[in-house]
Amino acid sequence: MAAVPRLDASSSSSHPHPGLRPPTLDTAPNEPVTGAQTKHLRKQNKRVRQQRQLVQDFDSVWKRQKGQFSIPTPKQAPREYRNSMCPSGLALDHPAAETLLEYATGGCPTLTGAQWTREMVEEAVARGPHVSATSPEAIEYFKSEIEHKIAAGQARVVEWESIKNDLPPELKISPLALVPHKSRKFRAILDLSFRLRLQSGEVAPSVNETSEKAAPRAECEQLGHVLNRIIHAFAEADKDAKIFMAKFDIKD
Repeated sequence: MAAVPRLDASSSSSHPHPGLRPPTLDTAPNEPVTGAQTKHLRKQNKRVRQQRQLVQDFDSVWKRQKGQFSIPTPKQAPREYRNSMCPSGLALDHPAAETLLEYATGGCPTLTGAQWTREMVEEAVARGPHVSATSPEAIEYFKSEIEHKIAAGQARVVEWESIKNDLPPELKISPLALVPHKSRKFRAILDLSFRLRLQSGEVAPSVNETSEKAAPRAECEQLGHVLNRIIHAFAEADKDAKIFMAKFDIKD
């Protein structure tokens, strides 16, 4: 992911689709929200969601297809973009198309807080991965997964010896874990919630704690509650209604 400057409050508030702006807290509307404030954001989102549900018109849950529509004129997608994701075709008429194009061409915004000291980086490297990733079977599996991602252009290997004398300023190290998975041997997890205890006795905050939440606020507000809303909407639909559903699984 590429690190990009944070948009100031004025440019963020002018976005034509408010749901695509980064989340903010009512108590500090002009300040970015970090992972350390996740609990406060969840409480705020719950309160807002409940307020909206109280005034929601049940008939507005459904869109009735009357056969009156026209397909928009196709837009030209960029020829060059990063990795494997870039909106094209009708997706370019979606309200989030501009945001997705920014991610596809410039990278996803990653704002992980204060830079780590050399001491913190070296101690994180010395600590190594989670114990679950140290067995011969886990190492062999992860080696094959990395080879696959390199071949697909999704990753590259950077050796510690090649950068230890000239560390990237934004470098932070989080431990890797490998957990059993139902459809393959393991699932790799980068533990961004890990707090590093230094030899000095101090504790370095996790990457999650110091990172600014830059994902669209509407996505964050709905996370974990969509299934309940779908079930409720089905229960409120007319008994003779013909309901059309679509579910898309997107994988890198």
